Amino acid sequence: MAPTKTIPTFYRFIFTWIDPLVSFATGYGLIFHRDAVLGMLSPLFVPRVKAYDPWLWQVAGGYWIIAIMQGGLLRYTDDLGIWKISNGAVCVMDILITLSTWEMRQPPHNWSMETMTARDWSNVVGAALFAVIRTLFLLEVGFKKQAIKKKA
Repeated sequence: MAPTKTIPTFYRFIFTWIDPLVSFATGYGLIFHRDAVLGMLSPLFVPRVKAYDPWLWQVAGGYWIIAIMQGGLLRYTDDLGIWKISNGAVCVMDILITLSTWEMRQPPHNWSMETMTARDWSNVVGAALFAVIRTLFLLEVGFKKQAIKKKA
């Protein structure tokens, strides 16, 4: 009997409910509430440079792709390979978001840890936490093997 793996409920909830909601809301905010979203991401983005607004549409599109993949594709299939590919790709984004915070601390930005607010820290910790959760998923932490019963 070949072993199969069931996706644990914790991961299923995070990836098919939390991810789509956060991603859709972020994309929506980047289009319709740009100043507020950019201000939440970093004080370095305030005031907003309107010349970059077309780029915000592109970033919003990326977040909506994540919302569709996580909220649609992952609900459509239980194929572990597809789940891993989708979450591996999103994990790359989580890691890059976390690394971008480090870059903002370097010259010419000089965003210091001392001036970071609780909201700033929640963005950093949130992105890092999701990267850790996705990494644990990719490593299959919390998975249980099940034997497939052969029909006679």
